[in-house]
This record gives sequence, C-alpha cells and structure tokens, in this order.
Amino acid sequence: MRAMAWTTILLLVLAQLLASCGRAVEVNDSDAASDKQLEIRRCCRLDEDLEDPGKLADGLPRCVPSPEPFNPEVYSPEIGNFLPQPPISWRFLENTRPVCRPTQQLRFVPRNKFNPFVLLSSGNVYVEVGSETSLAPEEYCLGSRTLLACMPRKNESLQAAATMRPKIRKCCGENAIYDVERMGVAVRDIRFTLYPVGFIISAVFLAATLASGWLLPSSHHLLHWRCQTYHVTCLMLGDITMAIIQLGGTSLQGEFCRALAIMAHFFFLATFFWLNTMCFNIWWTFRDLRPASLEKGQEMLRLKFYGAYAWGGPLVVAGLAAVLDHLPISPEYNFLRPGFGEKQCWFYGNAEILAYFFGPIGLLLLINLLFFAATARELTCGLWKGEIVKSTTERAALGKVCLKLVIVMGVPWIFDVISWMAGGPEALWYVTDLCNAAQGVLIFVVVGCQPQVRATAKRWFRNPRTNTNLQGNGHSTTSHGMPSIGDSITQNPSTKAVPLETIC
Repeated sequence: MRAMAWTTILLLVLAQLLASCGRAVEVNDSDAASDKQLEIRRCCRLDEDLEDPGKLADGLPRCVPSPEPFNPEVYSPEIGNFLPQPPISWRFLENTRPVCRPTQQLRFVPRNKFNPFVLLSSGNVYVEVGSETSLAPEEYCLGSRTLLACMPRKNESLQAAATMRPKIRKCCGENAIYDVERMGVAVRDIRFTLYPVGFIISAVFLAATLASGWLLPSSHHLLHWRCQTYHVTCLMLGDITMAIIQLGGTSLQGEFCRALAIMAHFFFLATFFWLNTMCFNIWWTFRDLRPASLEKGQEMLRLKFYGAYAWGGPLVVAGLAAVLDHLPISPEYNFLRPGFGEKQCWFYGNAEILAYFFGPIGLLLLINLLFFAATARELTCGLWKGEIVKSTTERAALGKVCLKLVIVMGVPWIFDVISWMAGGPEALWYVTDLCNAAQGVLIFVVVGCQPQVRATAKRWFRNPRTNTNLQGNGHSTTSHGMPSIGDSITQNPSTKAVPLETIC
C-alpha cells in the first residue's frame, strides 16, 4: 500500500511538472509571437503630421494638427505591388523619433515625384532614388508623406539632402568685398562705374531721339516710326532702371529691389520684341524693292498685330518670371526661379538669366540677324548689281545704308549675348559691353541726326510758332516712309533724283 501511495504521489508531482511546462511553452509561444511584431516609429501623435521646415523661420520640423489620415504607402516585393494598408505585423510607436549616430544627421525628406522614397513591407526604406542602401526601422520615423531620416553627414546628395542644407548669406555680390572701415560694400570692379554712366548717357540720347522724332510730325502716322518710338522708349526706360540698380548696389533691398529687377526685365524684353517687329517691317518693305501702299486702316491693323506681339511676348515671359518668383518656397515646386533680389537686383545666376532673359533675347537676335542678311542681300543684289545704282558715289551711299541698318536692326546686341556666353576676362568685353550700354548714342546718330531733323530743329529754334504749322503736313498712306529711311526712295526705288544716303 505504501508503494502504491508513493507511486500516486510521484505521478501527481510529475503531472504538475508537465502542466507547468505546458504553461511555460504557451508563454514562450506568446512571447515569440510578440517578438515578430515590427516596431515602426511615427514622428507625431494621432491626428498630427510633420510640417515642412522650409516654411518655418527656425527651419526645424515640427508636428502640427492634420486632418489627413495616416496611411503610409508600403511596397511588398512578394506581391510586387503596394499594400492597401500597413502590414498587421507593424506596431507604430507614436511621437517617437530616431536617435542618430554621430556620423548621421536627422533630415526632413518629403515625398514627391522627383524623390519618391520607397517604404518596404520589411520596414526598410530607400530614401534616394537609385540607391542600393536602405535605412532600418530604427533609423527613421514616418509622417503621412514624409520622413525624418538619419542620413550620412558627408554624403549629401539629391533633393533629400538639399532640402535641409543650411543656406549661408554672402555679404557682397560678385567682384565685391566688405570694407570694415566704411561699414558697407566696397566695389573693386570698374564695371560698376562704367556701366551706369553708359546707361545714363544712353538714356539721354534716347530721349533726344524721341524729341527729334516729334520734330517731324509728317512721319507720326508711319508704321515704322511708331514701332521705332516704342522700341526707343522701352530701351530708355530699361537703361534708366538698370542705371538705378547699378548705382544703388547693395543699398537696394527687399521688395523695392525685386520690383526694379522685374521692371528692368520687362522693359528690356519689350525693347527686343519691338526691335524684332522693326526688323520684320524693314525686311518686308525691301523684300522685293517694290514697297506697296497701305491704306490707313490696313496700317493700323498691322500696328495692332505688331503691338499684340511686341507687348504680349514680354508680358508672358516677364509675368511668368514674376509669378514664379513670388510663389512660396516648397519642395513640391521644382521649377527654376528667377531669384530676383536674392543676390542682387537682377537674376540670381547664369541659369536663371539664360532661361528668362538671354534665351528669349538670343532667339530674337538670331531672327533679326536673318532679317538683316535678307534685307542687305536685297539692297546689294537688287540695287548695286542692277541698273539703279551705277556711280561710285551711289554705291558708297548704299554701303552707308547697310552700315546704318546694322545699328537700326540691332546687330551689335549679338555681342552682348556672345560676351555673356563666352565669359573669360571681363576686360576683354569692356568695349562691346560699353557700346551696348550706350546703344542710345548709336541710335541717335543714325535716327536723330538726319538732315531733315536738323533743318526742322533750326526752323523751330528760330521761330517756334512755325512748328504748329507742321502738324497738318504729310498724310501719306504708306507704311514705309520711316524717319530713318527716306520717303522718296521707298515710294519709287528707281528714282535717281534723291540721293541714296537719305535711305537711312
């Protein structure tokens, strides 16, 4: 009996041990199941999301209330597609950010079409497009469409790093240093002295050109005269604005600086668009050496077309640049901003100047050059080699005509674009740049110093009252009798009584 009792006791103890082992196995299984859950850090609390640090003054990412539901896009390599919702094995740790190593730096990474970071079902994330390295779950935290990631300090690349790169302000612009004694900017480049003087001189002579044009009221109805007046006016306003910018230097700041840059941009664009219409009109006039007469209504209709083109083009280009420059800075916008007023009261750098200024202007100048070549060919082949021009004097006069057309059709402006593209020593381009800065002098010499202008000016100064009698004279319906091109030669190219030097 005792043996049976001891046997029973041993069996009970063994059963108790087996039961405790079973419970231990169950506990271990539950622990193992809990170990399979993947902890994913979420940067903010529920109903909050990360705000773009670029919009904040301190540049630090912070959590703000957000109605957008938190549903990150997770890609599963097993099924080859995005999951409708995060895996059930993920456990989100709210308001938890990663702790970066000393060699890493916490950076804000927005998700956009140019930098679509990829979050895998394994918890790893590929931050940089095309990169073979990924970040582990403990190296980042999630927002709705953003990341705060521990990125290497030295390998700053692509947009993810660029968005958090600190911006250092440079005290002075190019070719300038800070003078401690004067507590201002000391300019060490002679261009900042020569160019404003050139712009001022050009503006004065352009104003004189406009005044000389008003001395010939008989030409005021002519199409070329009106195009030329708009061209000269825009160039004069552009020169004045650029002279203010050059003389003001770094003392011009803020919205006033930006406004001056936008105005100069528009005026110079309008200058070249009106120059383009002038070149087209000159080529159209001499394309067959048989200028056709236009009724006043036809002339006004053509002027409206010219105006729509010459004002509409600058409004589109300059307006687009101004709108893009005033849009708020955001990683979602990756267009090229003009950067008005950021470094100077002009464009920020060469890429911006090429896109918004020298690109359109270079195209217009190329078209103008083609118009000039076609016009010069018509004059030389049609007059020089024909029966119209025979004597040496007339051929010399025709050569002067072509030389004046070089100025009237804006051929020297091409050197301004070439100097900008070629670069090199600045002194190499001083002459061409100064000539273009003082373009008004050349225009005045060609347009404002004609014999008929001088004669009218003499009569006006001798007896100003006679000027009122000139207002009703000259009602020709041709669109070609321009102040820079003689009326008689355009009316009848075969006329030999009028000297050819009056053609320009």
